[in-house]
Amino acid sequence: MKTRDITTAMLAGIFGLFVGLLLGAYHSGVDDGFRLWVGALSGWAAAIAAVAAAVLSIRWLKKQILQERLHNKKLTIDDKLEKHRTKGNALLSVFNAIEHMLEQTRRIQQNNDGNFETQIVNIRGPNGLVAIQARLNRLDDNYLNNAILVAERMMEFLRQYDDDPCGANFNRELRLTQELLVLVRDDYQQIVTWYEEEHDRLMAERDRIDDELAQVENAAR
Repeated sequence: MKTRDITTAMLAGIFGLFVGLLLGAYHSGVDDGFRLWVGALSGWAAAIAAVAAAVLSIRWLKKQILQERLHNKKLTIDDKLEKHRTKGNALLSVFNAIEHMLEQTRRIQQNNDGNFETQIVNIRGPNGLVAIQARLNRLDDNYLNNAILVAERMMEFLRQYDDDPCGANFNRELRLTQELLVLVRDDYQQIVTWYEEEHDRLMAERDRIDDELAQVENAAR
């Protein structure tokens, strides 16, 4: 039974009891002294009932305020999580694309027959350059610049491949591209790790709020 129900039942019971006493006293022919005693007692009982109702109402109001505060905290955490996931997923996608393209350039370096078509297609494809270009608008400025640098370097590398895949300039572009990919990958690795840790922290905080809400709601029954 909720606190409001308990308060209502208590007030109704006390009120009914003393109305019954008063009616019984006045209709049974008892003397004036008893009537006065019953009247005074009913006044005290009404005062006690009012105090009890006030105490219970204050307790119920405190629980309501606490529940609303916890709900608002949960909404704030959910909003942070949504934004965090959007940015984190974009960073992770760029990081995976950089790893993918770095692996393809290493395979080109190890390939002795001069046929790099498969690796070039993979670099250009949805797991490589396309993935980075598709997520540029979801990145913060701090990480957007590096992603743009990678995209521009990869496009220059691909242009050199289209012009002369076996020339000295191609090998130079390949080396420069690998160096940049390694630097940016290491930078992204740190931020991706931080986003994963921050996501875990926000989820733990959300679980704690859920536990507090459950305790408050159970106590209100």
